[in-house]
Amino acid sequence: MVLLEVVCGRKNVDPSLHESDFHLLRTLQKQAEEDRLVDIVESVDESMQSDREEILRMIKVAAWCLQDDPERRPLMSTIVKVLEGVMEVDANLVYKFSHSLIASPFKSYSKLGRKAIEEDYNIQSKMGEFTLIKQME
Repeated sequence: MVLLEVVCGRKNVDPSLHESDFHLLRTLQKQAEEDRLVDIVESVDESMQSDREEILRMIKVAAWCLQDDPERRPLMSTIVKVLEGVMEVDANLVYKFSHSLIASPFKSYSKLGRKAIEEDYNIQSKMGEFTLIKQME
């Protein structure tokens, strides 16, 4: 997950984003379905276009490590070889991630929805960390 966060330039869960992009893994799944994996990176500018293949490989490595079936996840030694360019990423990745990996840290989010949380809580961000503060009545 850390590799995916670093490559994408954001946290796994970001309540400041639109509901459809709130969870990084859901966004990854959606982009994979649309064959647009590189679009998950926050800002792929002109200078990064030359690194497009490397970015794509990093995203695939992260997805490989996050496979639901533990038997499909690579060994760390395999990851090192892929990062060194000695091996390729498994071509048969499954971009369906378990609910536990994409569950909100705020248990009430999935039950109430973002709007309900925003009505009852202030979302504060400090250095990439998000905090919900209950509003006083």
